[in-house]
Amino acid sequence: MRTIWNSICRPSAYQRLTQQKLWRSLLSLTVFFTLLAAIHVSLMANAARPILSFVETDFPAKMPNFSYNGNELQMQETSPVLLTDKNGYRVIVDTSATPPEQSIRHTANGLIFGKTTLYTVSQGVQQSYTYKQLMLPPFNKQDVIQITPLLKPFFIMGMLVWVLFQLIGNFLAITLFSLISYLFGGLQKIRLSFREAWLIAAFAMIPASLIEFLNSFLQSGYLTLAYWVAIFTYIHHGLNSFKQRTAG
Repeated sequence: MRTIWNSICRPSAYQRLTQQKLWRSLLSLTVFFTLLAAIHVSLMANAARPILSFVETDFPAKMPNFSYNGNELQMQETSPVLLTDKNGYRVIVDTSATPPEQSIRHTANGLIFGKTTLYTVSQGVQQSYTYKQLMLPPFNKQDVIQITPLLKPFFIMGMLVWVLFQLIGNFLAITLFSLISYLFGGLQKIRLSFREAWLIAAFAMIPASLIEFLNSFLQSGYLTLAYWVAIFTYIHHGLNSFKQRTAG
C-alpha cells in the first residue's frame, strides 16, 4: 500500500507514482476505495442490526394491528406503544400527536413511527421522513410479518450494491477532477498526458476520501470545505512535482 501512503503524505512524489505500471495504480485505488466503502457498510450494518432484530422478534408480538393507506398510519391504539428498549435503543409507535413530541423528547437513540412521519433519533439528533417521501405502498401488520424472512437477504444485497455504486462514483469523480488537473496544468504550462492528469486526480482523491468518510458521520460543513480544499491542494502539489520534471 505504498502508493496509498505516498498519495497522502508525499504529493511531491506524484510524478514518480504516475510512472509505475497502470494496473498497480488501479489495483491500489480499487482496494482502497473498496475497503473504505466496506468499513462504512460495516458501521451501517451495526446501526441497522437493532432494527432488523426488532422486526424479527419484537414486532410480531408487540405491534398492535395497524394499516397504512399510503398517507397515514392507522391503528386502534391511541396511546404511545413501546415496542422495544434494548441497549438504549427504543422503537415507539405514537400516533397520538403530530409530531409526537413527548416520545421524541424521551428517546436518545431509536425510531418513532408517527401518524404520517418516521422519526429517527441518534445521540439526541432527530431526523424525520414522511411516509410519502419514503414512497411506501399501502400495507398492514400481516404484510410486514410475511416479508420479514427476506429482510436480511435484501439488506445484504443492498449493501453490496451500495459498495459497487460507491466504487463507480469514485472513479467517475476522479475522471471529472482529472479535467481540472489537465486545465490547471495547462495554465501552468505543464504538459500532461490524460493518463498523468487522471492519476494526479486519483491520488488527490485518496486523502480527500478520508475526509469525506469522516464527514459522513459528523455532517460538518467545515469538513465539506476541507474535502474541496484537500482536492485542490493535493492537485496543486502534484502538479508541482511535474514542474521539477520540466526543470530537469
